[in-house]
Amino acid sequence: NAGNDARSIEQALSELGFETLLLENAVLEDLDRGVKKFLSRIRQNDVALVFYAGHGFQIEGENYIVPVDFSADDISAAKFSSYPANKLLDGITSRDPKLQLIILDACRNNPFAVSRSVGGGLAMMGASGKGTFIALATAPGSTASDNPNGVNGLFTTALLKSIRKKGLALTELFDEVKREVSVMSADSQRPWTNSDFAGKWYFLPPENFVPEEVDPATSLRLLEEARKSEKNLFHEDAAGIYDRLAVREMDSEIGKLAKSESLFLRALVAAKPSADAKAADLAAQLQAVWELLPSRAAVGLESSNNYLIAGMLPQAIGILSRLRGADQDIAFRSTEMLQELAHTFPQAAEVLAAPFKTLPVDPMVAKPTSRFEGMGEKLKQASELKRKSEALESKSLVPLSGVISSLPPPSTEGWLLRLETLKSTPPKEPTSPAMPTAAATPEAKPMPKKPLNLILVEFQSMPPGALVSAGEKGVLNCQTPCTLDLPPGNQSVTLSLDGHRIASRTWEVSKSEALVAIELDPQQGNVTLATTPAQAKVELDGKLLSNHTPTTLALPPGDYAVSFWDGKIRVKQLQKFSLKDGETVPVTIKSQ
Repeated sequence: NAGNDARSIEQALSELGFETLLLENAVLEDLDRGVKKFLSRIRQNDVALVFYAGHGFQIEGENYIVPVDFSADDISAAKFSSYPANKLLDGITSRDPKLQLIILDACRNNPFAVSRSVGGGLAMMGASGKGTFIALATAPGSTASDNPNGVNGLFTTALLKSIRKKGLALTELFDEVKREVSVMSADSQRPWTNSDFAGKWYFLPPENFVPEEVDPATSLRLLEEARKSEKNLFHEDAAGIYDRLAVREMDSEIGKLAKSESLFLRALVAAKPSADAKAADLAAQLQAVWELLPSRAAVGLESSNNYLIAGMLPQAIGILSRLRGADQDIAFRSTEMLQELAHTFPQAAEVLAAPFKTLPVDPMVAKPTSRFEGMGEKLKQASELKRKSEALESKSLVPLSGVISSLPPPSTEGWLLRLETLKSTPPKEPTSPAMPTAAATPEAKPMPKKPLNLILVEFQSMPPGALVSAGEKGVLNCQTPCTLDLPPGNQSVTLSLDGHRIASRTWEVSKSEALVAIELDPQQGNVTLATTPAQAKVELDGKLLSNHTPTTLALPPGDYAVSFWDGKIRVKQLQKFSLKDGETVPVTIKSQ
């Protein structure tokens, strides 16, 4: 069921909005190439997900994924014939995604008994970087059921069920998967997870969900965390949180506040006195720090104290005069100090007699505005518009064009355009003309005698099986090849067959015109297929055609899906289109 598992998960992820790559039955070379292609697509802060189903084993505590061309007689050969799981993890980590989600249904029984060092199942896997979530189909060292009596393995069956549920956060989802698999396996298989992902993430978010990346509440939580660290005198920790907040909020009120707070705290840390520091030098350093954030009056008061110790009275009095405009406690203390100094220094008395300016409010008690204010409501509106758009799209599929970035240079070798019929009107089985029932003819009447002048007319169609309607209001009918008795003179008949266009014929019935043969035209539309690179092979419903792109195909009306493949790797999600009789639809896919 490994192939079924991969295809089922890929389909589910595509439906959930993931950009997907699918690789089936890969040899080691294809596996390595597929991983590189996958890594090239990951951008910073993406969600990067890997699902693998099939065989995997551990050698000396390290996990390996087994390609279909695996061949080994010893440990060294086994390592070189398979793909290291840690290599994949490290490659994803280097791309700096927001979340890397590794799901391995690869704990099957181990048929490669090359050594006792090759353990059954997979080894325990540690998170290789911040934002990693790892899920194994069963506990390390155990094996998972392939579920031979079902379509998918037990783990994948439970996973497919859970990821389609709205409002399940990642940890909650896999907790549900664990319970489901445990029940299905009579507690013989227990999935295992390991995570250092601290945020909340959903395959299907709950209604009115606002991602933490644009949630103002996330900024307020960071602000409270920084303020708490600062209050507890963990200045360096607080400065680091303010830096993160400043980057997140940029030039908003919170962003500007965070930036100034970080500068202030880092300067304060740098101004810590050494054992041999002079009071005058420390006073000057503290004054410079205070000037960065004048609302922090306690730092100004400490600076004035050091100026007094150094005997630098004018500088101390200058700071104390400004501190009269601080909060109640600092203002009271600075006024007291000025009153004491006024007994000896007239300058202090002049300061007390002069008016003062109120210092700025301490940002620690302010409630600044986030740049994400209102973003939640905008997202809800966008989500509703998307939902309505998807509902309309599901009713009427439209042709799409797609562009794929970051792929290797184009080459025609191995490229395949795969066309699949999603839905078409199945032709009905030929049926005999309906016979009147007893209910339709409640009273039996004697059959009228056949007029002597009727002519027996034979009807044929290509293909056969068409319904012939003749006579007034089409009361006479039969199914080709068949015959009808028609009176001489002008007569009209209509031939209809599912999947073909209706054909009409009017002629003068006579003994010389007693045969009517009509070739029916099939209902069909045209789809023009173009790709970059061009000259991709074309496959229709599993059958390889002689056509190469660009090309035009005549197809019956229905719904179709197109996917672009490089070897065994799908490089684009399914594109869907609907084709009507007589319509021409263009479909273009570009690889870069």
